Amino acid sequence: MILSLVGSVLLLSVDPVFAWQSDLEPLVIPDNAVEKVFPQKPVGDCEANYYRYTVDGELLCLRHYYRRENRSSKRIVYSETRFKNGIVQKALQFHPDGSVFEELPYFNNRGLLDGPCRYWSPEGKIISSSILREGSGFLRKLNKDGSPDCEYYLQAGLKQGMHKDWLTYSHGDAIIPGYVIKTYEADRAQGWSRFYSLKHILLSESMMQDNHLHGVLRNWDRKGNMLEGYPRYFINGKEVTQATLETAAEQDPVLKRSLNSVSHTKAVSK
Repeated sequence: MILSLVGSVLLLSVDPVFAWQSDLEPLVIPDNAVEKVFPQKPVGDCEANYYRYTVDGELLCLRHYYRRENRSSKRIVYSETRFKNGIVQKALQFHPDGSVFEELPYFNNRGLLDGPCRYWSPEGKIISSSILREGSGFLRKLNKDGSPDCEYYLQAGLKQGMHKDWLTYSHGDAIIPGYVIKTYEADRAQGWSRFYSLKHILLSESMMQDNHLHGVLRNWDRKGNMLEGYPRYFINGKEVTQATLETAAEQDPVLKRSLNSVSHTKAVSK
């Protein structure tokens, strides 16, 4: 947007490439934009491609679209990441009716979240909001049905501290909804990673070092019995024998801590 004063008249002109009809609606792609398609694996309701739009060589946005029943169906934007001068400005996700679901703003030149990160219901009501400044703060993300997806702290754009993910976990023969709690230091998982059922029963425990399994992996059923095939043993992400880990633990305090864990108390199935 450009403001200029001519005589006593204030003139306003808008850069047509970035003339967003609404900050929370999909962009109107200019007729002279070049679309390039890149294949990828389908995720959720997304089709198996993402799209890159440029105008006069300048990147305008990246898009995903919802899957279509047939090629004649109207394309509905699933997500859109906007750029200006090569720098990300905003990332949006949309409900199937085209209304906004998620807004992640980037208001600086370092690609860091900065501003209100918001989530909307299909009815247009804000259902969650987090404020980040220059990539630092607490971020809580939701799924499109309003259920929690994950929450974590960021420091200058890097995960730092507790990280909680809600997910469905294949546990033995059962599919169990629950959540995983990890700890991050400078964007790398360090220390305990523990999975709990929604009734807060500990079902899995492992140790992480620089994003790799590093220690004993234990899985239990909801009665506190160790599952068949566990425990398993890892050093820097590679599976090893119990004897190898026990020997290495004599010189490695992280392995020793994992080996000697007594965190699990036998739970009563509820």
